[in-house]
Amino acid sequence: MYILGQFPYPSGNIHMGHVRVYTICDVLTRYYKLKGMNVINPMGWDSFGLPAENAAISRGIQPSDWTVKNIQEMKDQLHRLGFDFDWDRELATHTPEYYKHTQQIFLELYKQGLAYKKDAQVNWDPVDQTVLANEQIDDNGRSWRSGALVEKKMLKQWFFNIRKYADQMLINLDKLNKWPEIVKEAQRGWIGKSEGAIVEFMIKLIDGNQIPVKVFTTRPDTIFGVTFLALSFENQIIKENILKDNMIDQNAFDRYLDKIDRLKQQGRDLKQIDINNIDEGVLFRNIKAIHPLTGDEIPVYATSYVFNEYGTGSIMGVPFHDDRDCAFAVKNQIDMIQVINGDEEKNLDECVLVNSGEYSQLKVKEGVQKIISQLEKLNKGQKQTEYRLRDWLVSRQRFWGVPIPVIYCEKCGEVPVPEDQLPVLLPNVSGNTDNLKQSSPLSRIDEFYNCKCPKCQAPSQREADTLDTFVDSSWYFLRFLDHQNNLSMFDISKVKKWMPVDIYVGGMEHAIMHLLYARFIHKFLCDSQNISQEKFQLDIIREPFRELVVQGLVKGKTYRLKDNGKYIFQEDLKQYSEDQLKITFEKMSKSKGNGVLPDSMAEKYGVDTLRLSLMFAAPPESDVNFDENFIQQMKSYLDKVQRISDYVIASSDFKILTKVEIQEKYKNELVPIYKLLVDYKIKIEDQRFIHVSIARLMELTNLLSKIKIDNERNLNTFLLGYAYLIQALYPIAPHLSNEIWQGISKTIEIIGFNVNLSDNRLDDFRQLLSQSEEKVKIKINMDGKFLGQIDIPKELIGQSQQILDYIRELRPSNQEVKKIDDIVSKEKVEQFVKVISFNDKPIINFITK
Repeated sequence: MYILGQFPYPSGNIHMGHVRVYTICDVLTRYYKLKGMNVINPMGWDSFGLPAENAAISRGIQPSDWTVKNIQEMKDQLHRLGFDFDWDRELATHTPEYYKHTQQIFLELYKQGLAYKKDAQVNWDPVDQTVLANEQIDDNGRSWRSGALVEKKMLKQWFFNIRKYADQMLINLDKLNKWPEIVKEAQRGWIGKSEGAIVEFMIKLIDGNQIPVKVFTTRPDTIFGVTFLALSFENQIIKENILKDNMIDQNAFDRYLDKIDRLKQQGRDLKQIDINNIDEGVLFRNIKAIHPLTGDEIPVYATSYVFNEYGTGSIMGVPFHDDRDCAFAVKNQIDMIQVINGDEEKNLDECVLVNSGEYSQLKVKEGVQKIISQLEKLNKGQKQTEYRLRDWLVSRQRFWGVPIPVIYCEKCGEVPVPEDQLPVLLPNVSGNTDNLKQSSPLSRIDEFYNCKCPKCQAPSQREADTLDTFVDSSWYFLRFLDHQNNLSMFDISKVKKWMPVDIYVGGMEHAIMHLLYARFIHKFLCDSQNISQEKFQLDIIREPFRELVVQGLVKGKTYRLKDNGKYIFQEDLKQYSEDQLKITFEKMSKSKGNGVLPDSMAEKYGVDTLRLSLMFAAPPESDVNFDENFIQQMKSYLDKVQRISDYVIASSDFKILTKVEIQEKYKNELVPIYKLLVDYKIKIEDQRFIHVSIARLMELTNLLSKIKIDNERNLNTFLLGYAYLIQALYPIAPHLSNEIWQGISKTIEIIGFNVNLSDNRLDDFRQLLSQSEEKVKIKINMDGKFLGQIDIPKELIGQSQQILDYIRELRPSNQEVKKIDDIVSKEKVEQFVKVISFNDKPIINFITK
């Protein structure tokens, strides 16, 4: 079994979010090892990135020095917290041994035409001096890392053609039945598949020339209702064609851009603006668009409600049949034409076209086909599937990343670095980090930038951009399986043995970027024979992660002044009264003074108490409100478990039996213990509800503490139950469990357990329960409706007449079983229309109709 937590960036400190995700992994790893499974749980470092580069600039050191130091500090922390990682598989993405293969992936994408360079309008972070992908910008138009307001810029950039795999990724989401639906919905929305048509409108410019503008629409049936054309205010057609030598429209457009900038500076998200607040845009007064089917001239606008990154950055305005178009048309007093008659929301295909020329009175489904056919004949459009997903922009104008293995030669052009010359190494910048302050710093380091062409040996230049760090993390789970392989990226036999990852644990913030990119690269590698020596079919769906466990945030107790919202740090609380403060739980942050250091909590309460608190506080997907009072309660529980061990050590007055003897002799006494442990296992294995499993162990602890050890039966029931408790507690609180186990080792050995706790295997409690229970609860249904349930002898299961006889003899009340009189009034099962019972299920259904 392959269990993996998303590897961390080596910032220098493990925070509570790290502790939570890695505790989930650790609990599951130890649990499945107790079941006798071969489990790997590796750890590594996502070690390229801007923080290391910024630290190098401020300290005048090599980024790798800062990175290696942080890795060691965080590794020491993880050791102190006792995580059971496979450290012999450790890797770091900044090492040449790793990024050589990241460069190899780039070259393979390049060979297959899936890595390409083009001029593109990009998102520019003016603080970090680099390009950002759309996914790296928050709802307020700011960089996810620096917080700077993002600018638009035209640059030559490298892209990966992720759209080639868009359909595969979309279809396969339905097969990922162990992924949270919220994550799958986020990916469906980001991929954004739409069926429709591309329609070409011609724009008549002020100089008499015409330029084509392509529009993607999911509603070609409404084309006769188009009364305006709207372009995104960022559409390059505006600057390159429409505003050329057109000062009147240029001035109006500039004023409009100023207005948009003010909105952004106020933190307004243009993509979330309410329909009633759509602005009036700007009308280009000197141009018109020509309708492709009617030849009518219609006005052209620039507006913020059309997004440049969606579709073609242009839309055909159909105000009668689209709410946003309608709001825009009302503000600009644009005509509206009804072209569809019927209920469009409930049954669009059955609606009828009206005011649509020769297509009037056709049903929509037929009308769409004929309209697209006519557009194709006129060479004005075609049927098309469009995706919201854009190709993955991977260029970054920074130093501390994977160098892109491409060389530019005046004679040979764009030349990929030969694979036998990989890795293309980053240069050493120790003592001279001034160049790192500039954009594209690699272009300013002569020993790196200037080189010879691999083909003709002429003086050439290397690509100065580095790869997005999401490329590094898009395949690391494969390298863990064979990280010391110096000949290839991985041994295919090892990949086939371990992949896909059985349980992948990480935060919801990676639902789109990391998970989407990892799925894309994984599918590409499955197809790429050059990298894996053979195309490998890992399973039918070719996915990297079989199950995804998403963990929520760990929030800290936060204090703010009620009158102005100012955050108050813990050390300053004495200056204020309770009435002045508002107490909430918020995401931990230095600026809020609500952070809690894992080391300090572990030192104060113990590592196991910290682990238990994080696991018991909430299910994995929910946020945890981290409260020290709660930790103290968990410490009290573990203290109670440890105190009970004193009874084991002191229990020598009665004969101690072996496990097999206890299980055989005291079946009835063990039933409540087995029931709790069956549910403990179900909640961990089937639902990952570790918090409920802990609750069952707390119930078991209370049950054991109430047993009065005054005879052989109670003693042996207690001893076996306590041994089971410590075994089951081990994945969650391993250090205390081991300590207790060693303390009672003599008794444990007599019963038949191994003195090394982790060498024991969990019993099959479900089977033991089945063998021990004399009675089982049977569900009673009538005509498929549940009436109630009663306890019956186990041997009656599947025997319809005997069950009826038992019910008639028992005569449960109407409170226990509804309509009981209708059942007991019949002596024979033949008096019912039918009676259904099962040999393997405690259910009986009386059919009366």
